[in-house]
Amino acid sequence: MIAPSPTVPSTSSSRLEQTRAMAALLKRYLYPQTATGPGKSETIAYIAPAQVKNEKRPTLGQRLLSHTAGLLVLYTYALVILVNGGWKFGFNSSERDRKRRLAASRASLWSLSKEPYTGVKHRFYTDEDTGIRMHYVETGDTTQGSELVILLHGFPDSYYSWRHQLTCSHLRNAHLIAADLPGFGGSDSLPDYGPGNVLSTVVKFVLAMKMRKTHGRCVLVGHDWGSVVVCRLASECPKGTFSRVIIVSGMHPTLLKSNVKHNIESFSRTAKSTIFMHHPLQVLFSPGRARRDLARLAKSWNKNISPILSQARHSHYIFPMRFPWMVVARRLPVMAGYWFLRQVSRMARCSDECSYLANALGPSIEECLGGGEDYRYPTSVRQRKGCELDSMISYYRDGLGFYTWEENHKPLPLREGQKSPRGSGQYKSYKEEAKVRGTSEGRFKCPAIVIWGSKDPFYTPELVQTGWGKMFCYDAEQSASATIVLKRSGHWVHVGGRGREVVNGLLEWCVKEGEIVDSESGRSTGGEEEVGPWCGERKGNEKGTGRIRELKRLVGRWYRGDEEAVVTCY
Repeated sequence: MIAPSPTVPSTSSSRLEQTRAMAALLKRYLYPQTATGPGKSETIAYIAPAQVKNEKRPTLGQRLLSHTAGLLVLYTYALVILVNGGWKFGFNSSERDRKRRLAASRASLWSLSKEPYTGVKHRFYTDEDTGIRMHYVETGDTTQGSELVILLHGFPDSYYSWRHQLTCSHLRNAHLIAADLPGFGGSDSLPDYGPGNVLSTVVKFVLAMKMRKTHGRCVLVGHDWGSVVVCRLASECPKGTFSRVIIVSGMHPTLLKSNVKHNIESFSRTAKSTIFMHHPLQVLFSPGRARRDLARLAKSWNKNISPILSQARHSHYIFPMRFPWMVVARRLPVMAGYWFLRQVSRMARCSDECSYLANALGPSIEECLGGGEDYRYPTSVRQRKGCELDSMISYYRDGLGFYTWEENHKPLPLREGQKSPRGSGQYKSYKEEAKVRGTSEGRFKCPAIVIWGSKDPFYTPELVQTGWGKMFCYDAEQSASATIVLKRSGHWVHVGGRGREVVNGLLEWCVKEGEIVDSESGRSTGGEEEVGPWCGERKGNEKGTGRIRELKRLVGRWYRGDEEAVVTCY
């Protein structure tokens, strides 16, 4: 429930005491200390996850600025909805037909009694330690020797986001798994959505799927929030956990934070070196130097600060979701009959608006009650009725991207000091390993391919696409990495026509790469023994580099134009 109105402290003669009393009053309103779990009852207040209590949190002024921006965004969207006639939604004659089509779409995507697509089957995974259940769909070759590809979606999607990959005929020889992230779709809700819960749940799921295979390879693919999870797992899990990762329209949290910090420091150095900071009065006597310093300051602003402001503008929808009261935070996506989600469906090039809403809202009560005792959606999914988006919104509130993934929250095989199951020594934390090797934090421990669309409306290239070279893995035993920029694609690269062909082709290429490694391993070991996380160590990086350079030709063919796709190999 909403925090009760606090009693105003008695005024004092001292202005300092009055200021402190007002600060305490604001803190009690903005940061209530109690909150209910998502899906159980009305979620109003926000508290930081317990495992990140020692993290450096935003100051009171920063949060007030964020909440003010959130109010402006919320009122702006409300005005846009009114101008475009969104207030009529729910009062016209087509409302009954829309609800009927939405119910049919939810039954088609989430009913456990039938396949959503031909050959695609619903499955559930249960964490033995916590009891958390994750919903996923699988298709293709599910035998023990097939290549494993795991797909993670973004906001506000589910497994439905990967429908074009799940139904691709060229990937039938691979084992494709599209999972719903915790709190999305048909997966269980979590107490909070910090890295300690989300990353641990996802990596346990991945390890469980790998145990079904006779080899140690796994290709992990992520889009949007899924790419954030993939980046953190690829950089903080031990070497050999993944054979390759593919990041589609995503950002690396460590790289974004580093670029923002570098830009602010660069502008600060420029500002401190100008005449305005050291000798303000000399502006009157040295107008020529003042003009030069002003031009230099303006150039530094455009280079360093403008990208940060541009990214804040692109991410404007996040500010309302970070309100301390969930009843206000959920207003943006649910107002006017999910007007925001209907606009997102157009951006995602979804031809059927009701199918996209069904994808975002997850299974209804009818779908949750179907199936057997062990083959039905978790109870928390049914409890989300009326607040289906609260768990998704919590991803923006609980520090999943930037807070530390503590060692005591990691699965036991991945903790620092634990021995590798393949006998490759002891694991070290990613921060300790970065210090020992002299590399940057957040560097991947496996090869990676990063794909963006130049028309992505949610990211600023200067902050998201700059500096990936220092994040890639340069291990001689593993293949090389690459970045791909598609000039005619947007945020949902894997959904659009040409971008979809590139993503499908990359997945097919990764599957063939695993088959090549398997065949090389069979020749080198005589089919008697498995060695290393790739089932056979390589004699150098020449073959891997040659294969990654082949992408330049293949991507141009998939995207139907070499000039429309920029491929950079590392």
